Amino acid sequence: MIDILATVPLDAVVQALLGYKIHELTLFAILKMGRLARLNRLISFLKADEDSKAAAKLGMICFLLIIYLHCFACLLWFFVQEG
Repeated sequence: MIDILATVPLDAVVQALLGYKIHELTLFAILKMGRLARLNRLISFLKADEDSKAAAKLGMICFLLIIYLHCFACLLWFFVQEG
């Protein structure tokens, strides 16, 4: 269900139907992050040596850390702009 919602561009559909853009619908793009939760299982099923799997998991952790830091920085920016 998450994959279906993540692939449908809801903001474009609503803009086509209503004629104007609702900016809150762009937050549904965050549902695409749910796909990353399955990445760990995919890495464990790879037919590769353990070093390659460990490197892939390390890459995934680094990517998730970058995403977390980005979201945290966006929240800080939002609070600074409001204050």
